[in-house]
Parts: sequence; C-alpha cells; structure tokens
Amino acid sequence: MLNLMFAFGYSSLGYILYNSGDYQGAIENYTQAILQNSEDLTSYLSRGVARSLTKDYQNAIEDFNETIRLSPQYAQAYAERGVARAAIGDNQSAIEDCHRAIQLDPQYVRAYFGRGAACFYSGNYQGALENFSLIASMERSAISYYNLGILQYSQGINSQAIKHLTKALYVDPNLIAAYYVRGNACYELGDEQGAFADFNEAKHIEAVGGGEIYSEDEFAFYARGLACHRLGNREEAIADLQESAQIALKHQNTIFHQKAIDFMSEIQSEAMFGLSELKQTRVYQEAEEEGKQKGRFEAKLEAVPKLLALGLSVEQISQALDLDVAQVQQAVQQTPLNE
Repeated sequence: MLNLMFAFGYSSLGYILYNSGDYQGAIENYTQAILQNSEDLTSYLSRGVARSLTKDYQNAIEDFNETIRLSPQYAQAYAERGVARAAIGDNQSAIEDCHRAIQLDPQYVRAYFGRGAACFYSGNYQGALENFSLIASMERSAISYYNLGILQYSQGINSQAIKHLTKALYVDPNLIAAYYVRGNACYELGDEQGAFADFNEAKHIEAVGGGEIYSEDEFAFYARGLACHRLGNREEAIADLQESAQIALKHQNTIFHQKAIDFMSEIQSEAMFGLSELKQTRVYQEAEEEGKQKGRFEAKLEAVPKLLALGLSVEQISQALDLDVAQVQQAVQQTPLNE
C-alpha cells in the first residue's frame, strides 16, 4: 500500500514537470513511480510520451510496448508508438499501429497524424493528404492547417495550400515554416511580391527570436532553403537543404531525401553559370542598350523582371547587373503582377 502511495506521488510530480516543459525531470519521476509500482500503466505511457519529446524514440517505444502489454486495447499507446516508429523510419509498423489506434478510437487525432506522417515519409503523398485533411476537419489548430498546407503544396495544389497556411498563420502568427511554404506557393503562382513579403516576414521573426523551425521537419528546412535560393542566398539555401536531406534520411523518407540532394546539386550547378554566358542573352544586351539611352541604374532595374522570367535567381541577377541583392528584391516587389 505504501509503495502505491509513493508511486502516485512520483507520477503526480512527473505530470507537473511534464506540463512545465521539464521532460527530463518528468522522465526521472515516472521512472521512480514505475520502480514503486511495476504495473503503473499511466507512468509507462507518460514516460514514453516524454521520451518521444526528447527524441529518445527507442526507449519510448519500449514504454509503449509495456503499456500495451498491460492494456491491449489502449488506443493512445498504439498511436504514440506509431508516431515514435515513424520518427525512426519504421513507417510500415507506424501505419499499422496508428490504424489499430483508429479502430479502437476513431476520434484520437494523434493516430491520424502518425499515419499521415508515415505515409509522407514512405512517399505515399495521397495517403498523407487524406490523413491530414481528416485532422484539419477534426482539430482547428495551426499545426493541423500547416501539415495539410505543406502536403497540398507538395502536390502542386498551391491555391489550397495558401488557404490552409493562411489559416495556420491566423492561429499562430509566429509559425515561421508556414511563411516559407506559403511564400514558395505564391512564387510558383507568379506572385513574387507576396512571396518576398512572406520570406522577409519569416526572416524578421527569426531575427527577433519570435520563433524557429521545428528540428524534425524536413519540409520546413526545404522550404526555407528554396526561399533562400529565391532570395539569392546560395550558401544559406545549401545549408538548409543539407539539413532537410539528413532529417529525411532519418525518417527513411528516401524520395524527399533525393529531392533535397538534387536541388542542392542544381544550385551548385547554377553557381557555374558565368557572367560572360549571361551577357550573351538578348535580355541582358537590351538592358545594356537601354542603359545608353537613359539612366543606367534605371535600366538595370527595368531588366530585373525580364531576367527573373528567364529563370535566374535574385543573386545571379545582382551579380550580372552589379546591384545589391536588396535592390533586386525591391525591384521585384515593385513590379506589377501582370508584367
């Protein structure tokens, strides 16, 4: 009886520490609770969740295994084990766990998240889209809208992606990754002004410490890398794409891993595009001729949207025209959308 009282005390303290964000302290107290009572179902489950949050996924899975042993019909334990398995790339097992959780409790949102994540990591984007669509209909949170938005963007459904990413930012204005993904969606729809506005807002929030990208989100790093490329920051773009590729590899997300690697190679190849070759293009020569007839700086600014249309990056244009990156970005933002 005394052991059960001690177990309850440690478990209660673990709960308090968990809710205060001290996950390691919570883990230690849940461990003490289990030592006092080896059948403490709640402490096994709670310790597993805390371990997942500290990225100790293997030990978290062991805790969820023990929870399921003690309570074979516990939907939450299956769902959380599925999420942890997805995080280490065991995607088929993750899908099976989350499917079992949904059978036991169709309203448990985390099960759809785990199944959706595992589908995404294994390249089943349609399955991921279906799961995240269900989550957004069940739970109106910034993360649910963001996850749906990135899946829509990955499938080229840019208008719908922008809609859901805007909803995510309405709920959480500091969700940096949503700005980067929405900005890229705008860019691909031809709205460069909207794109650069989103990129710059995300950069501002990061600069003032208002938020940061989740360290396990390969899509967010890819989106920021793509944004940096479009802003002309080649080195930052490559660094983010390398991070995206590493996270994707950990998740066994081989398709996305290769996508990030291929994009890095493309950026590195672009760096080899010499100015002498660029100066042979008709657009550059027209800008040079206009520069002789009017103010040279004005002619350079007028050439910016034309060079963008050729597929050049902001950085390439700044080098070719001998302008600052900020001047090129300003010229893009001032360009009418119908040009």
